Amino acid sequence: MTGRATFDPVFVEPQGVFKANPGPHPSHADLTEHRKHNVGHTRQYDRLPWEQWIGVILAGLVMLGGSIQLIFLQNHLARTRRVIDKKDDEAWKRGASALYSLVAALVISTVVVAYYIAWRSGPH
Repeated sequence: MTGRATFDPVFVEPQGVFKANPGPHPSHADLTEHRKHNVGHTRQYDRLPWEQWIGVILAGLVMLGGSIQLIFLQNHLARTRRVIDKKDDEAWKRGASALYSLVAALVISTVVVAYYIAWRSGPH
């Protein structure tokens, strides 16, 4: 489509007869693409400093809660292993590498989210 088309929502004359030549109108796909571009490039919600720090604190609390839940799960699995085998002295160590990996993933994700919330989401 060449040139900039304008959108005129009135296609009907006052008497109810369709206009003979309503002019160039953008397609639905053009309008949808324009809306996506418009929303993505004009809506910039600048957060206040206290909102940024509350976001960072909430992300940290989610990370802390997730890490604690994973540790509780590891403890429960170790107790279950000891019930099955009373002589299992290293029950907690089995599966600990998965625990460390999951906690590390939570920490890294939280650091990235906190960085974005606190420092990258300010005025552009």
